Amino acid sequence: MKKILVTRNLLPENEKRILNLFDATLNKEDKVLSTEEVISLSKDCDGILCVGGNKFDKEIISKLSSSVKIIANYAVGYNNVDVDAAEERGIAVTNTPEVLTDATQIYLFCFCLELLEERMKEESTRKHKVGTGLLIF
Repeated sequence: MKKILVTRNLLPENEKRILNLFDATLNKEDKVLSTEEVISLSKDCDGILCVGGNKFDKEIISKLSSSVKIIANYAVGYNNVDVDAAEERGIAVTNTPEVLTDATQIYLFCFCLELLEERMKEESTRKHKVGTGLLIF
């Protein structure tokens, strides 16, 4: 069974599934791990599931155990991982692209509706002004 480090909490059902699939070390305190903690906890791990907060720069990657073969970034991007440093060590880096595409589209659509509503309120207020400066609703 592959051994992994999960750097932050996941949904309980996801943690249960990970524990069934891997020999996983979970971060029960759900805190951002220090460099020393990541290095210590990932000793003898095959992979690290990075769940927000931790930065994997050249310094930390150079100190990871040689057993670490993958850093799976649980995020859309991977700007918190020095991909070149990982590649030099033979460590694969993955992320979860397009996982937020639908959510982002919905958010943008709702934002546009909100702007439209504000614009309509402004237009309505402008049309109902009278000479005294009072508004009639």
